[in-house]
Amino acid sequence: QNRLINLEIFTVKSGLHLIGSSQPIVAAPGDDVILPCRVDPELDAVGKTVEWSRPDLRPTGPQKRVEYVFVYRFRKTDRDMMMDTYIQRTSLSQDGLRRGDVSLTIRNVSLQDQGRFRCFIPRLGVEAELLLVVGEERVQTAGSDPDLLDFFSS
Repeated sequence: QNRLINLEIFTVKSGLHLIGSSQPIVAAPGDDVILPCRVDPELDAVGKTVEWSRPDLRPTGPQKRVEYVFVYRFRKTDRDMMMDTYIQRTSLSQDGLRRGDVSLTIRNVSLQDQGRFRCFIPRLGVEAELLLVVGEERVQTAGSDPDLLDFFSS
């Protein structure tokens, strides 16, 4: 009977994905942004560990350990693992977690926040990456402006 249970868990795990955003998330300095990320199909993630990191940033300190933007484990925020600059500015929604929504809110973004963000749920072995673009000016018509990419890459 144990083998049957393990097989079912494996089958469920193997069919899961994390869905982020294929388009860059665009913000202006001072904005609050949500980096969208959710488990598909929907799954209660309250008891799971959720790690948000910056893959472009090299690990620092004597242990060269990864410093996280946000870590949720044992049903609470683990500030000891997080970069100081994000401790007061990041959060997940408890209601969202129950529906598998592990989107990260970052308040008061700055140019230093620009770059790739990685969402990872170790127990499920699923991850997603998103790009946050922080520009000097707010762009109203991101979809219709062909020069937008040049504006942000320069």
